[in-house]
Parts: sequence; structure tokens; C-alpha cells
Amino acid sequence: MSYLSYPLVAAIDFGTTFSTWAYSTKDDFKNSPLKIYTRQWHGGEHDSNKDLSYNTMLQDECNKSLPALKVFSDAIRYLKNDLLDTVMKTMNGIITAEDILWVLTVPAIWDDQAKQFMRLSALRADIKDENLLLALEPEAASILCSLLPVQTMYGADSTAILATFQPGSRYMILDAGGGTIDITIHEVTSRGHLKELCKATGGAWGGTSVDRAFEHFLIGLLGPDVFQCFKNDCADDYLYIFGLFEVKKRGIMEDPVIMRIPMTLKEKFEEKKGIDLTTFLSSLKFGGIIKGWFSDQDLNVYLVTSKCKTTITRLSVYEKMFWEELEFQLDKDPCIYIRHFMEELVGVLTYDKFCMEQPEDHQRLVESFKMQMELRIISRVFGVQLSIPDSLTQIYRKVTGKDFDSKFSLKENEGPASLEKDKMKLKLSVMKQLFNYSIPNIVHYISNLLENTDIGNLTSIVMVGGFSDCKLLQDAIRSHFPSMRVIIPADAGLSVLKGAVIYGHDSSLISQRICKKTYGVEMLARFINGRHDNSKKVVIDGDELCKGVFDKYVEIGQTVTLNECVAVRNYRAANEEDPYITFIVYTSTSKNPMYVDDVSCAKLGTVEIPITDRSVPVADRCFTFSFVFGNTELKVEAKETRTGQTVEAKLDLLGHH
Repeated sequence: MSYLSYPLVAAIDFGTTFSTWAYSTKDDFKNSPLKIYTRQWHGGEHDSNKDLSYNTMLQDECNKSLPALKVFSDAIRYLKNDLLDTVMKTMNGIITAEDILWVLTVPAIWDDQAKQFMRLSALRADIKDENLLLALEPEAASILCSLLPVQTMYGADSTAILATFQPGSRYMILDAGGGTIDITIHEVTSRGHLKELCKATGGAWGGTSVDRAFEHFLIGLLGPDVFQCFKNDCADDYLYIFGLFEVKKRGIMEDPVIMRIPMTLKEKFEEKKGIDLTTFLSSLKFGGIIKGWFSDQDLNVYLVTSKCKTTITRLSVYEKMFWEELEFQLDKDPCIYIRHFMEELVGVLTYDKFCMEQPEDHQRLVESFKMQMELRIISRVFGVQLSIPDSLTQIYRKVTGKDFDSKFSLKENEGPASLEKDKMKLKLSVMKQLFNYSIPNIVHYISNLLENTDIGNLTSIVMVGGFSDCKLLQDAIRSHFPSMRVIIPADAGLSVLKGAVIYGHDSSLISQRICKKTYGVEMLARFINGRHDNSKKVVIDGDELCKGVFDKYVEIGQTVTLNECVAVRNYRAANEEDPYITFIVYTSTSKNPMYVDDVSCAKLGTVEIPITDRSVPVADRCFTFSFVFGNTELKVEAKETRTGQTVEAKLDLLGHH
């Protein structure tokens, strides 16, 4: 399907780190497809989670909540209106809102509900349903890269780059954005179009996970009270320091990594602590890493001791996970988790001896831990700081014959950071550890995809998205996959946006996709002894039937083409009074689920087919129904059997009647 009937295509990339828009006219696309006008903003972080629903709430930096639907729709409305203002001025009002096809980009790993949420957000922003198209981010970037001149891409010689996008070639797309990482594999068809060879995978390991790690580091270094005060009272400077960090994390890093910090941060620290920040940082010793604690997740544990406070050893924990994943921990006995951690830290024998000989100190340690866990959940402060009692360090010395600090190989004046006037010098080793959640996960998933996918002739990885500009990430991909060509377009951060504009002009450029799940509906089937569960047997009008059977339409991993209608079914109204025929849609991670309540199955949403003519007898209220796969969004179609007339079937995935 082509959208060339629209005089202008406008794309909005509502990103986690950057929000952007771009557009081109129909004539521009015909004459010069890469002639695309863009604009970009740097913003704060928003939720990149794919689990968006009608009732999702978002919190801002001050812990105030708003419905996600309002936040998204208001942001889209602002970007839409700003683009419209620009277009109207540029084209002297010859383009109206109805002349524009709007394309919104979404991560490929988002599920059907999240995509419908984005469409609903756009509708709330006064974009008409028929003027809206969703584009999957890695697909959009792949489209752009297939059209770019070789001189605008780097990482391999021009011949190799040209060969990557020739018909029959296959390459991996690594879309590294601010919030999410999308990984998939494309093949160039004989017509120069693209087809997906495996379902997109990935996760929330984008650039903002590094930002969170940096924030955790600052919290542990300066203290949660100082950092929260700075964040609340000096919002402009808070955004400024993270804007600088954004530049540093993408560039080539030297040791130390030098960052200019706002004077307000220094002032807040000295106001709260009564200590000069420069003196404090110069007095720090810096420790190593412990793994374990909280299930099987790895944690970076930094021991920071200060000469200014000789009676306290401060332990700062930086978690490599989201706070939501830890919320369930509060329902458990905190003694269990503090024990796991302390046994890892000082050993079982030392901790048991400490619990027996110093019960009061142990109780204070547990209460401190519990209080900070609660604080983290309430305020989203990730750092946990524990004051290690002197009695514990003394017992550790008696049991092991070593000083507690020696466990971390501490050296004099080997601090994580130092301060000279307004310049913070961060050790390169510390800076690299901030990537310890993001990069290993990306490498791991690429390795899994290559090992578990039987796709031959795969020789290139094309890196797109803003986080792909990060030199550490580029180096990691090259070193772990030396046999692969790593190709990166200039302005990698704009590749998704520009590709979305091109996709809006011609969506047939993506000719084939892979189903991420098995789709079906619940049905009554003839009961077969030995095959069906007796508990699901029902008798209706003397017939033995099996309830709750999963009636499959497509299966996970199945190839579907653009606008492919799959498995037409016939439905009939059950009652005279019913205004709709309603049934539930299910998905499964299994290829052949037996029942809709299998462990692999989940309810996706509901379909409503309206009864348009209530004067027709119930027996004649029959419809044919089918799913339409192969597009970026799941669609449904229904026709009245008696007349052949198409009716507007509704697929509700958000439950917002």
C-alpha cells in the first residue's frame, strides 16, 4: 500500500532522550527521497516501557503523577503543532492538516497494546485515524540506510557497504535508542524492498540506562539527601549536568573523564554536609565490585571511605535493574536480603558472629536497610547507603585476620572522582562501569540471536539510533563480533526519523514481517476422548463439546506479507438483544497451544462486530471475520455474510470502553 496520495508526510519520533519531527513533500520524495527537513529537541527521560495501558500513570522528577495518555498526547500535540506552524510558514498555507500523513515511530519490541496506546494518544492529540501510520523504528532506519550514499556511512570500505544493501544480502539492524534496544535481521528483496527474517528482540538497555547508572553513582558519592535537594531545587542545572554527560558517554573517553559541574551542586553538598566538596572527594578511597544479592542480578558495590568521617564506613549500592522490579522485595523480611548481602560482603562466619555478639548493631543495620528500601520505592532514589558498624569491622578482622578495607584493595588517594574548581575528574574505570548493564546485555542478545537463528550469509551489523554514536558500544560490538562488518550511518540518531518519512511515502518498502506471537480466539470444539481434558467437556443440545479451545490464526515465527488476511472465520449472533458479536483474542508464546488458559497464553483484547440491521432474524445475523497481519499494527476485518457489506469491527486492546 502506498500513501503517495498525501501531499506531505510528517514523522514524529517521540523518544526517551530526544524528540524530533521531520517532513517531506510528495514531490520531494519522487525527485529526491533523502530531501527531508528535520528539527530536534533534547528532553528529559520518559518511560520507555512497552507495558503501556489506558490506566498507566507516569511520575515526573518531583514524584507528581499524571496519566500516561495525557503526557503522550500533549507531547504529540506540541510536536504536531510546531511542525504545522513551520509547514504553514514555509509553504504559505497551501498545505492543510488533512493533506498530511502523520507517522509515529515506535520500538519494534513494543506489543500490540502499546502500539494501540500510541495510536490513541495521537487521536487525543487531534490527529485523525485515517491520517495516521505507525512505523517500527529499526525498519524505518533500515529503509533509510538502504537508500543512503555509501560516503555517508562508515565502518567499512565503500564496496563492502554497497554490497550490504544489494538484493539478496542480509544484515542485522541494531537500533540503539535512548530507552530501548531493537535487534532484528533484514534481507533485501529483488525489488529492493526489505523483509524481516526473524522477530525483533531487545530490551530497555538504551542510553538512559547509562544515565541512571551515572545518577546512582552521584547519589552514592554525594549522598541521597544532597542529590535529591539538588535535583528538586536546581532543575536547570540538573538537566545541564546530564546534558554534558550525554556528550561524554558518546565520545572518545580519556582518563580521567572531565566534566564541568554546576556550582549549585557544590553549594548543596557543602550546605548539607558542612564539608568542602573538593576536600571530601580528595579524601575518598575507592573499592571494587561484589556480585550477587537480589536473585541472580549482578550489582556493582562500591566501598567509599572518608577521612572526614573516620567512624563510618559508607557502602553504596548501585543496582543494575529498574526500581519496579524490586518493589516486591518490601513484602519480604528485610533480614533475608540484608543477610544475603552481608554474607557476600563479609562471609557467613563473620556475619553469624556479628548477629550473636552485637544484636543491637545488627538491628540498627537491618532498620537502616529497610528504611532506605522504602525510600527508594517512594522517591525512586536508587542508591542505598549503609553505615557499617565498627563492631562488624572488628569482628571481620578477628575472623579473617584482615582489615575490612583490604577486601576492596583500597589504596590511598585512589578516589572515584576529584574536583578542581568547577571540573569533576571521573576515573575512566568508573565511567566504563556505568555501561556494565547496557553493553553486556546488548552483546548477549546479539550472540543469542546469531547462535539460535539459522540464517546464513549474514555478514554485517548496521548500527542506528542515537546510542549507536557511543564509541564504547561501537568498540564492544566490533570486538565481540570480529567477523561482522559494523556499519554506522552519519547522523545515526536521525536515521529512524528520516526513514519513517520515507516509509510514510511508501509503506510497501517493508514487504514481509515475522509474527512475534501466536494469535487466536476461544472456541467450542468437538470433544475427542484421549485428546481433550475431561474438565473442559460440556454438553450442549446432546453434543459433547470442549470449551476453551485455542483456535489459532497465525503462529509465532510465521512469515506474513503486507496486508495479509489470515484464516477467515464465520460468526453468528447468539441473542436477539445483542448489539454486537463479541469475542476475546488471545496470544501465546507457544506455536500450538491447546487451550486459551494454557500457561503460555494471555488475553490480548476483545473484538466487537456491530449488528447493523436489527430487523434481520438472529439466524441470519452472520459475519465473516479475519485478522489482517503483516502491517505494523494488528487489524481486523468483518463483512456481513448476507449482503457482503463491510462493517467496522473494533479491536480493543486497552479496555477503555
